Amino acid sequence: MKQYWNKEFLLSNKKNIIKATAIVCLAAAAFFVFVLNGEEPAQEPPVVQTEEETLANSGAGETNGAEERTGGPIVVDVGGAVKTPQVVELEENSRVADAISAAGGLKDNADTAGINQAAFLTDGEKVYVPVKGENGSAAALGAGQVSQIGQAGPGTDAGGKVNINTATSEELQTLNGVGPATAEKILDYRAANGAFKTIEDLKNVSGIGDKTFEKLKEHIVV
Repeated sequence: MKQYWNKEFLLSNKKNIIKATAIVCLAAAAFFVFVLNGEEPAQEPPVVQTEEETLANSGAGETNGAEERTGGPIVVDVGGAVKTPQVVELEENSRVADAISAAGGLKDNADTAGINQAAFLTDGEKVYVPVKGENGSAAALGAGQVSQIGQAGPGTDAGGKVNINTATSEELQTLNGVGPATAEKILDYRAANGAFKTIEDLKNVSGIGDKTFEKLKEHIVV
């Protein structure tokens, strides 16, 4: 009797049962959709740099740091036919003309025909201004070129002897017994009379006698 009633009940309420089941299924589906949509989006994995990229980035940082450290004053040695041959300190991007001006300007006997006074200077260079009538390597250096401090200058030969025809005031002063005044007399004599033909002609310079020449003759050439 009970089984008959259950069957009778199911048959009579079949439509309602189907509707109820459908509603439950829809509710469950809506629940899962709501839960899934409400979850936070998955985080992207961290970016991993390759070794090449890491080196490139670090190199860029080093370059920027080097650029920040550039600048500042430069030191230049100025010699030859300037009023006060000396080592001068100049601002970065200074030109040959600035170095000459810092050394007191040009002498009247300066030969500037071949000098590029607009050339830029760098730290540790030498500017040499030849006097009129100078020749050889000194004149070549005077053409606006520069040589590094510490290298043999235009007035010295491979043996370390001073060439009295091309030496600067500073180079002449490296000789025993030759000071600034005597060096200037040698330069003035050379400008007025031309190159020395022999080392003995040095005795024609005022202030250089036999005793001084004896000290110098082993250390000079023409």
